[in-house]
Amino acid sequence: MKSMTGFGTGTCTLGKQLVTVEIFAVNHRYLEVKMQLPRGLRPLEAELRAVVQSDIHRGRLDVAF
Repeated sequence: MKSMTGFGTGTCTLGKQLVTVEIFAVNHRYLEVKMQLPRGLRPLEAELRAVVQSDIHRGRLDVAF
């Protein structure tokens, strides 16, 4: 995302699974990431959060899988 406010979706195939990710972002002084993960992906939350934080440094993000 180039702007501070936006919405995006993406899909990919992992093995036989189709994965869809939606991100909604609004302007915020600091980075605040809220993730909604299915139970099977919860062990990966820290790794997924690190991926988001490596590219985005501020804003309020809702990330849903």
